[in-house]
Amino acid sequence: MARLACQAYEFQLGRETTRCEDGFLPDFLNFRRTTRVTGWRFEGLLAVRDGVVLFRSHGGVPRTDRTERQVNPLGPFQRAGEGAGGLLVR
Repeated sequence: MARLACQAYEFQLGRETTRCEDGFLPDFLNFRRTTRVTGWRFEGLLAVRDGVVLFRSHGGVPRTDRTERQVNPLGPFQRAGEGAGGLLVR
């Protein structure tokens, strides 16, 4: 019965911002795309029964700073080739 009276609350908060670091032309023509991602993330868990906190746990990442790179040697034809390859396999 005590377990049924408990309520658990899970919190997931965060913020990420992305910024393109390449020039307009390589990004527009889909040859190269470099994106920098910065932000933070918080995760928390509370177990409450009758207004009393029975269990708490928290974690997350205080600072996220990563770089994502995507290179397509064929440029604007890269995605068309991937799609055509999928059709040929079927």
